Amino acid sequence: MPLARAAPDGAELFSQKCAMCHDLSKKKMGPAVKNMTVDTKTLRAIISNGRKMMPPYASMLDAEQIDALVAYIKAQQ
Repeated sequence: MPLARAAPDGAELFSQKCAMCHDLSKKKMGPAVKNMTVDTKTLRAIISNGRKMMPPYASMLDAEQIDALVAYIKAQQ
């Protein structure tokens, strides 16, 4: 029986992919997490497709990883 794959860690993904431009409480190159939209569909679309200077991550992250990032961002707000 194959081993189950561990669920993606939203905090780790944020640290690896997002923290260079986003902070939890203050603006960096991009908006602070506390100022981001809380709408799941919008967050997922922005992460997947990019926005302004932010690159699209749909080709770099799978759906589970994007969902983990969305959940982490919402939990930090």
